Amino acid sequence: MLRGVTWEPGLGGRSACCGHDLLAVLSLALHKVLGTHSSGELRPEMLQKSLRLAYEYRYFMKTQLYQRLRLWEQHHPGFTLFPPADE
Repeated sequence: MLRGVTWEPGLGGRSACCGHDLLAVLSLALHKVLGTHSSGELRPEMLQKSLRLAYEYRYFMKTQLYQRLRLWEQHHPGFTLFPPADE
């Protein structure tokens, strides 16, 4: 499956694919394992939707991405990305 993948120095294995690629592979794997399941429920789009719904805002608030976005917000008055009550 990883044939043809080139590794960039310093990026590590986490940069081998994007989230959409990962969910496409997960969809295929689940379809093979749960072959009797409705294929519509295992489409990458449905998995994406389910995972977005399962990811709680409180977990996002603990990420480096969230911290960087809050910092950007502080340096750009007039732009609000998140409600002020979440601090």
